[in-house]
Amino acid sequence: MSLETGIEGFTYTYLWDYLTRAKNKEHTSERAVPRLIGKPSFNIPKDYSYLADVKVEKIRTIGDFRVKPGDAIIATWENGEEKLFSTINTLNTHSYPKNELYGIIIDYDSKDYYISFSGRFSSQELKYCDIVNLRKADNQILLRIQENILERIQNSESKQLRKLRTLLEDKDIYDSITPITLNHTTELLNESQQKAVAHCLNLTDDNYFFLIHGPPGTGKTTVISELVLQLLKRNQRVLITSHTNIAVDNALEKIIEALKEKKEHDIRHSVLRLGVNAKLLPNIRPLLGNIRNFEDLKSHKIVGSTLTKAGLYTLHSNFDWNNPPFDYVIIDEASMASIPLTLVGMVFGKKIILVGDHLQLPPIFNVPIKQQLEKSLFEVLISKYPNHSIFLNTQYRSNKYISMFPSHFIYNDQLKTAYGIENTQIDYFPQNRDNWSHSLSGRYPIVWIDTFNYNGGQGFDWKLFGKRYSACNLSEAALVIKIMKEYHKAGFYLEKDIAVVTPFRLQATLIGRLIKQTFPKQINNVYNLWSFTKSSTIDSYQGRENNIVIISLVDDGINPKAAKVLQDSRRINVAITRAKRKLIILGSYKLAESINIPLIAALFKYIQQYGHFSNTLLSHLSFEELEKTKSALNMILNQK
Repeated sequence: MSLETGIEGFTYTYLWDYLTRAKNKEHTSERAVPRLIGKPSFNIPKDYSYLADVKVEKIRTIGDFRVKPGDAIIATWENGEEKLFSTINTLNTHSYPKNELYGIIIDYDSKDYYISFSGRFSSQELKYCDIVNLRKADNQILLRIQENILERIQNSESKQLRKLRTLLEDKDIYDSITPITLNHTTELLNESQQKAVAHCLNLTDDNYFFLIHGPPGTGKTTVISELVLQLLKRNQRVLITSHTNIAVDNALEKIIEALKEKKEHDIRHSVLRLGVNAKLLPNIRPLLGNIRNFEDLKSHKIVGSTLTKAGLYTLHSNFDWNNPPFDYVIIDEASMASIPLTLVGMVFGKKIILVGDHLQLPPIFNVPIKQQLEKSLFEVLISKYPNHSIFLNTQYRSNKYISMFPSHFIYNDQLKTAYGIENTQIDYFPQNRDNWSHSLSGRYPIVWIDTFNYNGGQGFDWKLFGKRYSACNLSEAALVIKIMKEYHKAGFYLEKDIAVVTPFRLQATLIGRLIKQTFPKQINNVYNLWSFTKSSTIDSYQGRENNIVIISLVDDGINPKAAKVLQDSRRINVAITRAKRKLIILGSYKLAESINIPLIAALFKYIQQYGHFSNTLLSHLSFEELEKTKSALNMILNQK
């Protein structure tokens, strides 16, 4: 059972090993201060259950418990060493073991978690329990879903699952797909986009999958929208899915906009969004619904769902493995999904479209993984079956001087810039001709600001952040704020026009705190600001864009341990291609000289030729600005 698709020695054993270790991974963090889980001060729907006035002596959070409103959790209750859950009925009171209770995070603050639990109970039912263990449910449930699907693919004889087994085990050769003729399109498509749609519309039961390779800004969402509208005309049912909510919502937004213009469909009855209200874009929330019966999935022509949410239906006893509920499944950002996660979406459709870019970031795994499984199924299949794929060759996002670099160094000069986009620039042209003005002005779409060892060496540092070490650079963080102040003074909107990305989580958190302190009115008190596009890690910002993007590389080029995060060309590709009109890179020239990261060196030379380089701007930072940055860092590191 080997795959000859670029990952030698693949076996199901590797998949099972990964799923088992991921499921068993439990790092417990015990809070020292007693916490109260109770009714929040704001109003909540009547059908929510909550724990009122239950004093919990200890809360243990298990695994990665960075939660936000809308996240599902699993709670287990303990009394000392014994796990108990008490219940009351009309006859008597008794206790019995119960392993899991599911809930949804409604909100939380520095003192309380507010959780809506499934089921009804009173505080007296928990009077013997003084410890609660909380773990995120999504990870555990998704692992169960993947285990279930993998087992069925290995053992089932249903036609649909045999097709997937054949694909995994590389037992078949698939014919090339002949594109149909498109007589009319809703969107104005370029040639490569038209070909992508035309190929997808001519899949068959035996020749049932196609891959759309879309580099940043090439209109993947536009292609998905047009494809869905064409399928709707052919009376086909479509599932749009991805590992992220934002990818699903972006596609649905585009589709809904087109449907409103056509006025041929009742959107509320044609389109269904599965999910949690708090995680959806505001204009998608009216489409939110909950399907309890598997057969009801077929009552809507277009359904949008994350892979996790859709996968829940495969655990239902009435899931029909022989007859998938959808004619087509479109998996967006498929290059960021692991092989077992991709299979979750593929069991839902007779025909499969994978959309992604394997030259951006790969799947992320929370446990060590065999090298043979590090690739996505998208990358595996596009390597093995290039005649089942198409490359979207025109980008509509970035100024040509920003896009020329990834086109040459990542995409073999195949990526061109659309007419009218080449010379887009920010509207900021100060009269001063000093280095500071040159660096920030619209004259230079791409800029490198050297940050090596200025201001008394207050630069790169490696700190214990939570349970892991991460890196920060005080000078770069302070310089980010100074640049944002300048743009704000010039009339740019912080929320709409500027984003900051960095390879390191500590640096992202530090800059996010500084932004919140510096611009309290402009950010409108957005909760957990740095996760809202203002300052993010490069990995978490994939799929998004902004007019001005500031990249803080952090590393000073001396510490070899820190440089590893920059050695992946896909991460550098993602960072650069977020910018539409202006890209500012804060980094040490020593980093550009490192032989371990040749793409950074190439970028440095490229900017010297086509952009602007400055090695004097750190002298603009005052002692007070650096001290404020150092104080913010100490607050983060001392936070319990």
